Amino acid sequence: MKKLFAILILSLSLTSGLKAQWLNYDFHMAFGYSQLTDDLISQGGIMGYSAGAYATIGFTNSRSVLADIFTLQTGLNLTRKGGRLYHEKSGAFTSIRKACYSGWYAQIPVLANFRFELPFSEQYAQFFVGPAVSIGIFGHYNDRMVSPGYPQISWNYDIHNDPAFKHMNRIDVELIAGVGYQWRNYVANIYVDYGFLSIGSTPDVLRSMEEDVKRTDNPDGNIVMFMFSLGYQLPRD
Repeated sequence: MKKLFAILILSLSLTSGLKAQWLNYDFHMAFGYSQLTDDLISQGGIMGYSAGAYATIGFTNSRSVLADIFTLQTGLNLTRKGGRLYHEKSGAFTSIRKACYSGWYAQIPVLANFRFELPFSEQYAQFFVGPAVSIGIFGHYNDRMVSPGYPQISWNYDIHNDPAFKHMNRIDVELIAGVGYQWRNYVANIYVDYGFLSIGSTPDVLRSMEEDVKRTDNPDGNIVMFMFSLGYQLPRD
């Protein structure tokens, strides 16, 4: 979270002398890989998706070195993210836990975008970074603990296709950072979307296994996404 505030302060300090001049809009779709990042129990991921629209705010100020390269982008995305878990615990009995979590979120990003003209006609490279807030809308939650050959053991359970946010935190605060290429009005980006808030309320995803306590709630992992997007920027008048 401290890193997030540092980036916000840096962005504000760099742009404090700029004056808004123009407004433009673009649309994009993205896909990639989403996984939980907490501990070794997190194994595998799910397909991540995102689609949305951005408003791009351009600035001008002859005293600022950023006048020609800086824009501010904000908008609304519909994003799917989550992850898979697998853990096997050996002892008097072998217990296996498998889980899959996926949720759809309404995401509002605020990105500082720095665009640099390439030595080719109507082509640009860009770098962007900034925070985002996501609010969970709907999703699916599957979590199962089994002890092969011993189905009667008390810590076995099976949660199938429950509403995701019955078990998971609904809010996430993220940092988005990436690079891109623009040709005319067409844009391609690759970026990382890192969630700072855990999807659960427990401090350690492995705690339920380490303490041999039956738990049917979700793990305390953060969600990270690695994404590729394609977009179209509406022509400016």
